[in-house]
Amino acid sequence: MERQLRAQAQLLNVPYLDLLGSVRDVEPSSLWVTVPDPHPNARANELFAGALFARMEDMTKGMGGAKR
Repeated sequence: MERQLRAQAQLLNVPYLDLLGSVRDVEPSSLWVTVPDPHPNARANELFAGALFARMEDMTKGMGGAKR
């Protein structure tokens, strides 16, 4: 599935970020809401947000500040 998403993003010329890298070294069960509900919990979302922020920061370097 990841390869398909990456290929589609490339086809559409949009940035792609695989968020798995941001949680790869973390115990999976510590990222779930509960065992029967393995949706991302607050900790997982914080790690995802950190990865997204870092990527956006990299993408905007050199763009300068907003003019008012």
